[in-house]
Amino acid sequence: MSPRTGRPGDPAHVGRAAVAPDGEVLPELVATGVVAADALLATVAGQQQARRVAARLTANAV
Repeated sequence: MSPRTGRPGDPAHVGRAAVAPDGEVLPELVATGVVAADALLATVAGQQQARRVAARLTANAV
């Protein structure tokens, strides 16, 4: 793909204020959030944080 039509997470795409052709911004924001969460979870600290949150949510649900 060319840099102008890169997918969310591609270096050319990250940080660019993009609006879908129909004017919707939310799908673009969600895609960027997913990429950011994926990058965070790829780190050891991110994995530990995810485990703490999951444990807290499980404890609250019981």
